[in-house]
Amino acid sequence: HRDPIDRSQLKVGQQVFVNTLGSIGTVEEMGSKQLTVSLRGMTVRVKFSDVSAPYLDELKKKNRRKRRPLPALPIGLSARLA
Repeated sequence: HRDPIDRSQLKVGQQVFVNTLGSIGTVEEMGSKQLTVSLRGMTVRVKFSDVSAPYLDELKKKNRRKRRPLPALPIGLSARLA
């Protein structure tokens, strides 16, 4: 069971875990009963009760994926692959 999020401390730009989708997303908008969350290349509207606080290791894993650059190919190899 995940920790619920304190609605009064929730902010646009904050990362949340969407329980129904099993994924971490970023809060884009907040309404009175629902919030809009961007995740996995889509934007979804969910109830406040459908989100919870992500675990610290999940946030680290997600941020690591974002920052990892693609490996560079040696010069000449990219032309052979095309």
